[in-house]
Amino acid sequence: MPSIVVRSARDEARARSALAALGDEVPGPDLRRTEEKARLAALARRRSGEVPTQIEGPGWEIRTGDFREVLADIPAQSVDAIVTDPPYNLESVGLYSDLSAFAARVLKPGRLCVAYCGKHALPEYFERLGEHLEYMWMAAVLLPGRHNLFHRKKIFGRWRPVAMFSAGPYEARIPIVDALWAERNGAKDLADHPWQQAAEPFERIVEMVTLPGELVVDPFLGSGTTALACVAIGRRFLGADTDKGAVALASDRLKTSAKPA
Repeated sequence: MPSIVVRSARDEARARSALAALGDEVPGPDLRRTEEKARLAALARRRSGEVPTQIEGPGWEIRTGDFREVLADIPAQSVDAIVTDPPYNLESVGLYSDLSAFAARVLKPGRLCVAYCGKHALPEYFERLGEHLEYMWMAAVLLPGRHNLFHRKKIFGRWRPVAMFSAGPYEARIPIVDALWAERNGAKDLADHPWQQAAEPFERIVEMVTLPGELVVDPFLGSGTTALACVAIGRRFLGADTDKGAVALASDRLKTSAKPA
């Protein structure tokens, strides 16, 4: 029988849920690794189903596909803000150039492209975002709870960089706070995306860079955290992702959020 090492009744409940989700495919006794595998398995199951290329709800729309193609119909200078969390791996560095060109085309003059960034290639991310946009500022999301160890450099990461670049000279409209807390301690449900971010900073960012009713676009939709933030505070939203499993998860989260309590 597969087993997981736990240290509390809460961890035991988490372990039982992970075991139920994975059966005999448990990677080892580590609880966090097992939960991560369970989330990846849940995402794979979503990918195996039918996912529409376009899904709409009250004030939001999400699309399946590469943003460079499926968001190409957005009119020039029609978007009030881009708030996004692109991939951080080194193979994806070139996407930041494409994001810069896309943002320069669709953003209204003076409006912001706000992008979470990884730290491994931070100077290059900034350089590429600056190819078509103007650097405005850098914010930080402070992370409570347990932190990831970057093993090669022996560094515990306790904050995440957030780049802010504008389409032309920045038009200051709303005061911005440049340090935000991710209020959750990083805990995720087994149905969550493996890289799902805490919702609170996204709500605060959207609130600081747009006014009610304005349009926010996310070219890297993921599990839809930016979309949920927009719905929660009365902004319109349009997003896309190449991973149809992520699109399906985002759709479920958006539809659930719209149901009455």
